[in-house]
Amino acid sequence: VSKTDNEGTTDDTVGLNFSEPEKVDFNKSTDINIWSTENNGYQKLSNLYLNKFTYDGKEYLSIEHAYQTLKSGKFDEVTYNAYKESRFDSNGKGPKISGKLGTDTNNNLKLMHSLMLTAYTQNKDARELLLSTGNAVLTHTQDKGLWGKEFPKLLMQVRDYLKQEDIFNIN
Repeated sequence: VSKTDNEGTTDDTVGLNFSEPEKVDFNKSTDINIWSTENNGYQKLSNLYLNKFTYDGKEYLSIEHAYQTLKSGKFDEVTYNAYKESRFDSNGKGPKISGKLGTDTNNNLKLMHSLMLTAYTQNKDARELLLSTGNAVLTHTQDKGLWGKEFPKLLMQVRDYLKQEDIFNIN
């Protein structure tokens, strides 16, 4: 709607309702905590959640399933089978079953990164959920050990890689 005043000047804003801009809280955290029991919509990014993928010719039900099976540097058949026989809840959360053969601490971070990258590349829904975190800082605050720091760091590295690869429309 326009209105012309006595001097012939037109005001095109008459009748338009400009509301105040939404106030931005710059102190608000953009962190997203990734934890299997966190009910924030991103708990499915936890390694415990159902995220089927194939790695070295074996099918795994979750990243945690693969990690616990392979973390020693050898295939742990007992742990692999225990996960295959386990139940996931109605939301897709699976169990935490520790591998029986120990951990190769020289390679466990590389293994986790490789498993995450493989799982998120193969699983479109999981990949889209991870990419939907945008540039948020991912955290794992309840874990005070190694994975409290390393898990979110690896997940953000995978997210950054997938952002670049997303232009190629990975299926």
